[in-house]
Amino acid sequence: LDVSKNYILFGAISASSDLNKGYDLLIDILKHTDKEFELIVFGAFEGIEVKDRRIHFLGAVNDEFTLKFIYSAADITLVPSRQENYSNVILESLYCSTPVACFDVGGNSELVAHCKNGYLIPPFDTEKFAFHIDKFFDSHTKHMFKPEDNNLANNYDIISQKYLSVFNLAVGDGKH
Repeated sequence: LDVSKNYILFGAISASSDLNKGYDLLIDILKHTDKEFELIVFGAFEGIEVKDRRIHFLGAVNDEFTLKFIYSAADITLVPSRQENYSNVILESLYCSTPVACFDVGGNSELVAHCKNGYLIPPFDTEKFAFHIDKFFDSHTKHMFKPEDNNLANNYDIISQKYLSVFNLAVGDGKH
């Protein structure tokens, strides 16, 4: 990869065939962007074509080292899913210090803090999604995202404490 270029990442199991993953939305999003970039896709060998955009299809990626390299090589990861619970792609991207742009659906707002470690976009607003990609690649904005803004470790501590508290409440004094 050429470090002077901008790279956008999109990936999922069955990335181009699972309607829920939003590959059709991704195509619409990319048609509205003005910035120069190349798209990296994992989880698909083909299926996405966007005029005047170079696309690197990586197919299925099964080892963590390669995934880490892919996330780290990208400038931003796009998650245009129609629904999500606790997205592995978002988690993996943020752990590799790569910001995420995603629709504000399901559990995405628990992982992505708008304008801190990525962008939360109103559901299915592809033009606003494209606006945030363009904003991200603005030279000033691209560098505002810092690895220390990814407070996922703190989230896990908080979440584990909540689970422990629910467990203790359920178990109570042992009479239930």
